[in-house]
Amino acid sequence: MAMQDSERARHAQPLRSSDSGPPIDDGSDGWCEETGEPIGLARLEARPVATLCVEAQELRERQTGAGH
Repeated sequence: MAMQDSERARHAQPLRSSDSGPPIDDGSDGWCEETGEPIGLARLEARPVATLCVEAQELRERQTGAGH
């Protein structure tokens, strides 16, 4: 259970990699611009400049036909 609490805490505090450019001052770092939910840690580690959570990105790709 401690692992779940730790995982939840990491997701509650969105991260931004120092490689992704200057920090955003509006507090939107790590939060999905479509859903307002935290972008998952694994996604941010893989793509620090991500502005959408995985679900929102997949939906956008299905709607635009991208990624196929």
